[in-house]
Amino acid sequence: MCLGPCVGSALPRAPVGLQGSGVTASSVTLRWMPDTASLEPATSYVVQYRIEPDEEGGRRGRVMEKAGIVRPSYTVTNLKPFTRYSFQVLGVNSVGRSRPSRVITVTTGEIG
Repeated sequence: MCLGPCVGSALPRAPVGLQGSGVTASSVTLRWMPDTASLEPATSYVVQYRIEPDEEGGRRGRVMEKAGIVRPSYTVTNLKPFTRYSFQVLGVNSVGRSRPSRVITVTTGEIG
């Protein structure tokens, strides 16, 4: 821990290449590339997501967050069927959180 500026300490860079796959009615698997070029790369990740409004309007959902992810992939579960979600990932190290990755939008499948 540094009380002043920490020499050699830096936030991790934002994860890149975020993709969604294996989409079902209630889950999606996210994968991304970890940044290995940072002075202090990420040691864990945070996935943030929320429901997006549909074509008829509506309101965005509140941001949900899953922290403590140690691999560059994560399956988000307990999603609502046939619903549009936005996802982003942040890297975390001892200094703090990176900027978010680019946002991707995924629509879950229908039941059945």
